Amino acid sequence: MNIEREAAAFREAVRRAGKRGPGKRYPAELQRRGAEYLRVRRAAGAPLSAVLRELGMRRETLAGWVAPPAPKETPRFVPVTVVETPAGRLVVHGPGGVRVEGLDVAGVAELLRRLA
Repeated sequence: MNIEREAAAFREAVRRAGKRGPGKRYPAELQRRGAEYLRVRRAAGAPLSAVLRELGMRRETLAGWVAPPAPKETPRFVPVTVVETPAGRLVVHGPGGVRVEGLDVAGVAELLRRLA
């Protein structure tokens, strides 16, 4: 790979792709080329800052192209343990500090139905 020529061709392709911003993704082929360039240059010992400068890209943009793909769908619910309190009321602890307290089993079931 001719480094200068490939970097210049990449920058030209970025220019032709037009302005980018929220909701305006780079074409998949351009992402693939940028990621491959990064891999080759890093394997040759080039610092990340040099690669970013050569390509004219931001760290966050290029990092997103080489990161492993996110799962297609994240689960909406995670397993929880429901323990009945002596008074017959439930306390449910969910992810992110969510706490549901004071409902009976039917109330929790109704809440989960409405959230689904």
